[in-house]
Amino acid sequence: MIAVGVMALGWRVAVQVSAQTSTTVIFSDDFNDNSRDTSKWNVGVLSQASGDFDSRVTVREQNQRLEITPLNSVKGRNYNGYVSVSSFNLTNARAMVEAVQVPTSSSSFALFAVGINSNNWFRIRANSSTIYFQQNINGAIDSTSVTYNSTQHHYWRIRHDSSSGNITFETSADNITWTARRTVQPQISITALRLELNGGTDGSVNSPGMAIFNNPVLDMTSVTPTPTPTPTPTPIPSPNVLLSDNFNATSIDTTRWYVGALSKPFDTAVTSRQQNGQLQISPLSSASGEHYGGYVSLSKWNLTGARATVQIVQPATNAAGNETNFYLSIDSNNWYRFKIEEGKLYFYQDISGNKTYVTVPYNATQHQWLRLRHDPAIDAIIWETSPDGAAWTVMRIETRALPITALNVELDAGTYQAVSSPGTALFDNFTLDLNGASPIPTPTPTPTPTPSPTPTPSPTPTSSLTLVFGDDFNDNFRDTARWNLGVFSLPPSAYNPSIPVLEQNQRLEIMPQANTSVQSYNGYVSAATFNMTGASATVQVLQVPGGSAQAIFAVGVDSQDWFRIASRSGLIFFEDMSFGTKSSVSITYNAAQHRYMRIRHDSGTDLISFETSGDGLVWTVQRTISRQFGITAMRMELDGGTFEAVSVPGTAIFDNFRLESVFPTQTAWSKRNEVVNDSVSTHRYSHPQPFELDNGALIAGFTTNEDSTIYQYKLIRSTDGGATWSSKVTIAASSSNIYEGSFAQTSATNLVCVYGDGDGVALKRSSDRGATWGSAITIAPTGGGADCHPSIANLGNNNLLIAYGYSGKILITKSTDGGATWSIPTTVSASATQYYNSPSVVRMPSGALVLAFTSGTGDALAPRIYIMRSLDSGATWSSPVTTKAAAQYSFNDPNLTVLNNGDLVMWLVNGKENGIRWDSFMLSHDGGQTWSCESFVYNNGDPHRLNGIQLRNGSMILMCASRDGSDTEYHITSLAPPPNWPTSQCP
Repeated sequence: MIAVGVMALGWRVAVQVSAQTSTTVIFSDDFNDNSRDTSKWNVGVLSQASGDFDSRVTVREQNQRLEITPLNSVKGRNYNGYVSVSSFNLTNARAMVEAVQVPTSSSSFALFAVGINSNNWFRIRANSSTIYFQQNINGAIDSTSVTYNSTQHHYWRIRHDSSSGNITFETSADNITWTARRTVQPQISITALRLELNGGTDGSVNSPGMAIFNNPVLDMTSVTPTPTPTPTPTPIPSPNVLLSDNFNATSIDTTRWYVGALSKPFDTAVTSRQQNGQLQISPLSSASGEHYGGYVSLSKWNLTGARATVQIVQPATNAAGNETNFYLSIDSNNWYRFKIEEGKLYFYQDISGNKTYVTVPYNATQHQWLRLRHDPAIDAIIWETSPDGAAWTVMRIETRALPITALNVELDAGTYQAVSSPGTALFDNFTLDLNGASPIPTPTPTPTPTPSPTPTPSPTPTSSLTLVFGDDFNDNFRDTARWNLGVFSLPPSAYNPSIPVLEQNQRLEIMPQANTSVQSYNGYVSAATFNMTGASATVQVLQVPGGSAQAIFAVGVDSQDWFRIASRSGLIFFEDMSFGTKSSVSITYNAAQHRYMRIRHDSGTDLISFETSGDGLVWTVQRTISRQFGITAMRMELDGGTFEAVSVPGTAIFDNFRLESVFPTQTAWSKRNEVVNDSVSTHRYSHPQPFELDNGALIAGFTTNEDSTIYQYKLIRSTDGGATWSSKVTIAASSSNIYEGSFAQTSATNLVCVYGDGDGVALKRSSDRGATWGSAITIAPTGGGADCHPSIANLGNNNLLIAYGYSGKILITKSTDGGATWSIPTTVSASATQYYNSPSVVRMPSGALVLAFTSGTGDALAPRIYIMRSLDSGATWSSPVTTKAAAQYSFNDPNLTVLNNGDLVMWLVNGKENGIRWDSFMLSHDGGQTWSCESFVYNNGDPHRLNGIQLRNGSMILMCASRDGSDTEYHITSLAPPPNWPTSQCP
């Protein structure tokens, strides 16, 4: 028996195969001679663009291995390595290498590829934190990744299976047992591929480390197969098994299932079939509306004291609107459910149409088995996951709210909007059996730095924490600079100032009123707001009230958006509310084990964890959720009270509150000056865009009187690095509203400004660095339906590219003559269901173009921010990749800035329905492929339209529209970064 690790399209499964194998080596090198074999290898690059090749990157055979040393502190993309002299046929073959060491920086990489050229290849790529499994088909790169583990990922392999036709990316710790990480259908010829071993950097990297390879082998394995086994019939259930199916038969068992869907609209065109010992469901491609199919149990089943389990061999593809579902249901408005969609796993319930859910990032290994279980001891429904069907982790617990004596089992998949490549969902090994009334295991506490057994928690950051805000209440009086009396995670009407809130006995004591039948609460609310990014809020709870009276510890924005730990009626609740929708998980309260409570944000995974501890040292993760709203301006709350009459409510007692952050600064950016402000009370200045000219002078464009009757786009100038600014020069005036502008300079005598002219786009040019301007050139006529938000990028050699939104699409146009004439616009991104707008485009030092834009119209929809990349000056683009789901009512204008070291910044404006806005930024070290964190910028005076640049001398110029001055209208504010930015905010 040969043990093989297999992952089918991202799902890891264990397979044992009986066979006799023989191996033929086609190509290999052990590097033992410590010199390059010129008959085997050339020096250069294959999967990188030719412009990325840098002969200064040291490539040498020594110590009987291949060592590649990337350049230290050199801008741009710089790579070198070995490329095989010959091409090879990968059909039914496998290419393998030992990755002895990858570079030590997140922006320096080791590469192993097989391919034709820089636009067509299969590749494994790794840095110190992440390993990527990538393919490039005609210049379009797509990629999956996992956290890099030097032990588990010591060997890399790219393999072709002639029986399925698939290419599989694999890793191994010992070159014996392999785990498949990704499987794709090759869309290029694989009969003449070259091998590549490469290393280098994306941008300037201090101490990039070294890539070390050994023992590359290309071989072909011949397998003498055993006869195809006869499918094993589904076993007859034992007395404790109520319903089961391993789907080994070639057709549906009509005594157990029928094809359909109950909780979703059923479409007979959705294919459901039993094949390869699995239930395979293939959603429709590019079909608008709702279309679902799958298996529904023929009978209804009693879940009392029972559990329903299924193996998810593979979900449908990772796309918005593409679902893989496992239900126990009464009807379409009453059910318990697991859902996998767009990289998330949902733990769902629907009670009479009222849906609540908890989500975690989906992990194909940890979440391979799903189970819904009823615990009769506490009459609760429990959602559980397992990597192997043996060891289970509780993900959500809810008191049973539905009758469960007659439930349907549903295994289905489908789409609720058009999805171009929905893939196939694969189910296996369904079982409904009796629990044996197994209790919920008490979580085993683990030391904070060690990952908790809960599936997606992150260890508490090991970097030193900075105390941002705290109170030990030892002075026995309220510090009014720190705390106000009141509530915020409850409706304002719940505030009762007559409830005693006292600092005494060196602690905070809150005494709810007895026999009050309405909501009645009081407590401490922090006077200031704080950035919870990478932070943890902790409090010691010495005593909780009695009966249904509550002790509440919360962090949040207002009564509609918060994270909260609360106790009542012998239970402790781990709760969140996002845009007014509440979700809650509860367990039995234990005064000793739950003496300390903590709410923590992990900036690496962007997850919120609810934790408890008996001693404030060893913490247990009780719940982990994805962040659903902006957390850069949060208040802290300690309160107590009642929502119904309680005869003896007791006292809530808190102590030792601490807010700690991995970031040494909280108020990240400070006001430098007011760039544009007038005494005229009617001015409304907005949409600032700074730009550095070739002679070192600064200019900034901005709009005047946005949304009024005077529409102009103006320019100001600074010759002292932004300390002072000159009087205004009018670039354009229009009877239509004028919006965002963007600048590019191709020479000392050609400065180009593109701007939004109503719902069209116009452009002007200046031959004297902006002192005077020529006539307008129409880029897009009016009629685009909204602000087009144009953005311009300088491609070099007098070539320019403009990206803009028009009729819900993202378009580009190009000029080869410095902006005098422009090409016919082409659409780079459009959707039948999404409205795309607010593009920003920049050119990276490598020559790659990065395009950011949003979906949604801003006021009523929660937008998403997307990133696209082009490696050929805009001729072709990668598919849009979601960077983040922006907060509802965000202002939909992500603006990109390339820093001098090659890093990429995306400036964001977050918002809420009540008009509150605040600014933040995200940082990317790899040209927008991944983003390291989101951190706070500014929240004074309703700031918005955030835009910035880094000057050639390294200083930052960041501007926004704000009302942070003495006047009541908007002006342009310049902001100063904190020391050591961006490292101080995004380590």
